[in-house]
Amino acid sequence: MYFGYLPKALQEIHIKVIGVEPVDSPTLFKALEANERVVLDDVGRFADGVAVKQIGELPFEIAKECVDDVILVSNDEMCAAIQDQQLSSILKIIILNILRLIGLIETMIFY
Repeated sequence: MYFGYLPKALQEIHIKVIGVEPVDSPTLFKALEANERVVLDDVGRFADGVAVKQIGELPFEIAKECVDDVILVSNDEMCAAIQDQQLSSILKIIILNILRLIGLIETMIFY
């Protein structure tokens, strides 16, 4: 199957598509490296949503044409990213509550 319009569109707007996979489940990475779908002996279970031994036919065909590179990340890196996201969410909530408190104080002072 050929998806020529998508890679062309990505090239025209100068976008690079970078895939990210767990280092212990490099299904796409290994397939692109071999230029064919491969079956991994074993896959990690930490990122269970992507823990497959072989990439599907259609995703592989699309990836061959659209993915410029694949980087592999460790479980520690994934944990750090999750933690950073959680901290970011917590900080947003704290900032919103401070702004609400300031608004409440201003309302009490001026009214």
